[in-house]
Amino acid sequence: MSAECKQLPKPKLRNLLLGKMKIAFVGMAISGTLTTLCYKIFVGDARKKRYEEFYKKYDAEAKLKIMCDSGYMHSCGNNPIIYE
Repeated sequence: MSAECKQLPKPKLRNLLLGKMKIAFVGMAISGTLTTLCYKIFVGDARKKRYEEFYKKYDAEAKLKIMCDSGYMHSCGNNPIIYE
């Protein structure tokens, strides 16, 4: 009967926390790196692309003229130098 029964391995009683923390730190480093990379690709690069597209089509002089003509900017007045 004793030949059929297997002995259980002894539990690790020393440095148990140290061993678990090594595994946890590796997991945290990998997940942090992957999260940062995914955020950069899916959020940062997409935002950068939208800004580039916006400023390609944006005309600051035309927007200034619209704001001055509508009276939103009181500092414009009727200054003809602004519209050159």
